[in-house]
Amino acid sequence: MTGRPFGGRPTFDIREVDFRALDPFALTGAPGDGGGADASLSGVIVASVEGLDPRTMVGTGTLRLDASRINREPIRE
Repeated sequence: MTGRPFGGRPTFDIREVDFRALDPFALTGAPGDGGGADASLSGVIVASVEGLDPRTMVGTGTLRLDASRINREPIRE
């Protein structure tokens, strides 16, 4: 990660973040008792953000998924 936090408009760049077996439903607190959804996501995130105020900040990003699934369904190209 690189950034210019003290510039006129602060910027932050996330060059590449690899993740493996991430379950986004677990991050939201969704129930994992078998009745709720689950996932296993793997891939890479690249992102850029300008600004610090959530109302005016601007961001872009790319998500590339590798072998992943939502519930029992594999995610394919």
